[in-house]
Amino acid sequence: ILPVSLPDTWKILPECSFHFLRPGLCRVRLLEPLEVTELNTDERSLRNRCFEVIAEDLSRTAPIHTNTPI
Repeated sequence: ILPVSLPDTWKILPECSFHFLRPGLCRVRLLEPLEVTELNTDERSLRNRCFEVIAEDLSRTAPIHTNTPI
């Protein structure tokens, strides 16, 4: 599994559903691949590990916004 991080989406995605997307550029960060056999192919463990890896990358590369979930 190849986790992918998109740290700049907060610049182009609206905080409120009443607004439209704004044009802009977004970095795409390809993170270290996760070995499926490492997690015994348990779907829940794999999903949680992907979330952790992406969240860790975003915490290092994207600014913190109070109303924007990571």
